[in-house]
Amino acid sequence: MAHTNEKERIVSFVGWRMHGSTVSNVKKQRFFRQTIFATSGFILFLFIILLFGIFKVSISGVLLRSETKYLLDQTQIIRGMLATINQKTELLSADIAYWDETIQFLKGENEGFVKQNWASISLLDSYRYNFVYFKDMGNQNCFADFFDYHNRVSLKEPSGLSEKIDTIATEVLANAILAEDTTNIEPYVRSGVIILEDVPYYVAVAPAWLPVQGILPTGTVAIGSILTHEYFSELLHLDNFDFFFAPASEGAEAAANEDISLLRTGDSIRAAFHLKGADGTDLLLSICTDRGGYKEGRQVMDLSLLSIIVLSVLFVAFFFSSVSKRVFRPLEQLSQDIGEVSNTGGVSVRKYSQSKEYATLCNSINDMLLRLNQSRISVDVFRRILNSLNAMIYVSDIDTDELLFVNDMLLKNFDIHAHDLGKPCWTQMQTGMTERCPFCPVPELLAHKDMAVTWEERNSVTGRSYLNTDCLIPWYDDKLAHLHHRVDITDSKNAEESLEYRLKQQEIMSDIAQQFIKTPDLVAFVQYVLRVSGEFLSAGRVLLTQVNPETNLVELKYEWHNQSQGLMPVGNRFRPYSEGHPIYDALVRDGRKSITASDIHRYPKLTSMRNDGV
Repeated sequence: MAHTNEKERIVSFVGWRMHGSTVSNVKKQRFFRQTIFATSGFILFLFIILLFGIFKVSISGVLLRSETKYLLDQTQIIRGMLATINQKTELLSADIAYWDETIQFLKGENEGFVKQNWASISLLDSYRYNFVYFKDMGNQNCFADFFDYHNRVSLKEPSGLSEKIDTIATEVLANAILAEDTTNIEPYVRSGVIILEDVPYYVAVAPAWLPVQGILPTGTVAIGSILTHEYFSELLHLDNFDFFFAPASEGAEAAANEDISLLRTGDSIRAAFHLKGADGTDLLLSICTDRGGYKEGRQVMDLSLLSIIVLSVLFVAFFFSSVSKRVFRPLEQLSQDIGEVSNTGGVSVRKYSQSKEYATLCNSINDMLLRLNQSRISVDVFRRILNSLNAMIYVSDIDTDELLFVNDMLLKNFDIHAHDLGKPCWTQMQTGMTERCPFCPVPELLAHKDMAVTWEERNSVTGRSYLNTDCLIPWYDDKLAHLHHRVDITDSKNAEESLEYRLKQQEIMSDIAQQFIKTPDLVAFVQYVLRVSGEFLSAGRVLLTQVNPETNLVELKYEWHNQSQGLMPVGNRFRPYSEGHPIYDALVRDGRKSITASDIHRYPKLTSMRNDGV
């Protein structure tokens, strides 16, 4: 019996907990200890993985963003400084070129121009530039000087530099000659970087011109500097940066549509941006520095991560040791004492540890034993009452839907066995369900705990109809459980449906009789009758035929077909009607009064009627 097996299961469960052998309890304690150890190790592993992710991803990202921001900020400063130098050099070259003495000197009329204006200190030393050219209209050097103002020594003129500047000077003079605005020479100054044998030079070329007097240029003035590492270090006060100029085609890492591009290697990081050369070519300025700050941050991060991991491992080891000393060992002693008690005995209060909790636990165990003996009688009476009812009843867990109790009548009708207890109710009471039934009343009951829900169901397991009533009841440990009560109402439902069918049939017959009186058109009346009959019988097609004995043919007089089913009218309206035809044989030879749909499926000779559109 179901209730006997359930009772034995509960008793054996309690007996295993409280009367099992000492060896079994010790094994369980060891398993519990191993579980705690494995859980702690797993949590520690997850913590290390999470910590590793935070440090390696988040903090590394912060270091990278800081490094990027620092280099971008420095790059913007360098761009600003270069723009300032560009403006300063253009203004200086334009200012000197605007002098009347300069124009006269380039015409060959003021030979002492340079010595008169820069007698005590050279022009380059005065303005801190490396080279200067005064060129006439034929790009012949009227004066050229090269000077290292850092070491205050003269320099040798680089081979090819004058010719490089000649090209720029030619374009400057051409633009000045064709100029429409003759009020200012600054728009006609050409400046920028040129590269000669991998050495970058900055130069500004201005036309020697007095546009306000409406005369033509007499030559050009070019002033510039050699862009060495010392030049940038003095200008920017950045000793740990290196600067490289190259044609833009060689700087594949910086696309033309990018403002500033970054390139990281193992020990260095480089920023690059485009600028326009003095000769019109696209150049790329790369600024490179070491990654000392990033490396130092990574070292500090790795050391911090290692320290936290070591401390975490030590903490877990200390935690497990404390739990083992204060929990596992006292539990093992308590387990040995529990294994010695009987159903009516108890656990003696003794010191299992230094805390009072174990003494309280011993008292609770003794109280539980007493209540267990008292509850066995109540449980047995409760089961007998439920099994004597002429109704099917089960109790399930409101959280997991597990069957907690099933009475005998439900076991019999749904073919449930004792070993099915503990399985979800929807696996035993319904078919095809993989989770709680969508029509389950438990959610509604949880929202209104004091109410009962009554509903009808046609069950997918038995195929029968039931009247169900559900409510919540207190169960073991005062936990709420779901009580389901069902009564078989299949016979009453069938009788009710049969009565409704006959009433509907009488209603249709009465309606047809009234329609016969109202409708003078016979064709319309027949069509109405065929339609109403077909809809009532849920038929797809209704045919009305007439037999012609002279021709032995059946003529289709009237037809109704259900268009919603996609049916079309019967094409052939004349069918043979003689001996050997299934309809003739069924009605004339066999003496059938009618042929129903079930007859066609059951009677092999009538299956050919499907070919006639039936």
